[in-house]
Amino acid sequence: MADGQVVGVYPPEVKSGRMRAEAFGMFIIGMTMWVGVPLIWLYLGSQVKAAADSLGLAVVVMGIGALATIVGLVKILGTLNRNWVDEYIELNDRKPQRTPLEPVLVISAILAIAAFGLGILFVGGAPTSAPR
Repeated sequence: MADGQVVGVYPPEVKSGRMRAEAFGMFIIGMTMWVGVPLIWLYLGSQVKAAADSLGLAVVVMGIGALATIVGLVKILGTLNRNWVDEYIELNDRKPQRTPLEPVLVISAILAIAAFGLGILFVGGAPTSAPR
């Protein structure tokens, strides 16, 4: 290695406002996948159960609907991630070491789990007496 050469230091990254908006969009879609999709399909399943009086039909509708919705959201996430990478390469003349997709999904999943736990703690609560 030559004198004065620094190992592991990259030039500063350039990120545009569009890239930040795409990363924020990935976060919103991630939260929707973990929180919105289950809530929406549970509600729709309850409406199917009430209308058709068939739990089996409600479960099938919820399962297929949630799966189709998640597949659609994953495709959108892939498109946003690909656009982010393309713009990064254009602005920085190199590939990124990592994209925001993985941290966004992990952070949104952690926040969704925390929201679920708080919801159970404050809204659900523990029963005070056994049902008869």
